[in-house]
Amino acid sequence: MIRTNNELLNFFSRRDNWKRYDTIQEKQFKPGQKLIVQGKEGRCVHIIKKGIAKCFVREENGKEFVQEFFSAGELLGEIEVLNNTCSFSAVMALTEVVTYYIGKDDFYSMMQSTGGFNLMVSRALATKLRDTAIRTSHQQTYPIAHNLNKLVQLSSKQAEMFSKKDIADYLGITLRSLNRTLKQMKGIDIFKEEM
Repeated sequence: MIRTNNELLNFFSRRDNWKRYDTIQEKQFKPGQKLIVQGKEGRCVHIIKKGIAKCFVREENGKEFVQEFFSAGELLGEIEVLNNTCSFSAVMALTEVVTYYIGKDDFYSMMQSTGGFNLMVSRALATKLRDTAIRTSHQQTYPIAHNLNKLVQLSSKQAEMFSKKDIADYLGITLRSLNRTLKQMKGIDIFKEEM
C-alpha cells in the first residue's frame, strides 16, 4: 500500500552521487503541505528521503481519487518533467516529509550523465505502471470487502495512520460504501475518522 524504492533512496543517501548538481537540496514539508500542485507546471522532481505522502487527483466535481501512498525512495514529478507538462495530480504530505529536490535541468543532466540513474528512473516508472495496472484490475474484479481485507492484511500496522476518506478514495468508492463494508466485516475499523 505504501510504495518505497530502496534503490533510489540508497543512491541519494550517498551525497557523492549528486553533490556536483546546483539545484539538488533537501526540502521539508509539514503534514498537509503540498509537494506537487495539480495543474501546475512540472519544474522539479522529488525523491522522498523520509515520511509518507499521498498522490491524488481532484476531479472537477470535487471528488478525490488517491492514486498511491509514497514513502522513502519514491520518485515524484518525473512524468511531468519528462513530458514537459503540467501536473495531472497533486502530492500532499501525510506525515512530515523530507525530500531530495531536483530541478528540471539537473534531473535531465543526471539522466544523461550519472551512471545508472537513467536505469533506476526507468525501473521506477515501470514499477509504478505495473503496480497501478495490477491494483486497478484487482479493484474492478473483486468486491469491496475482499479488496479492503487484502489492504488491511498488507498494511495493518500502517492502516491506523490513514483516514477513512483516504482509504475510500484509494479504493475508488464512497465513504458511505466503505463504512457499510466495514460494518459488514465486523471489527475491522482501524482507520482514523475524517480529519
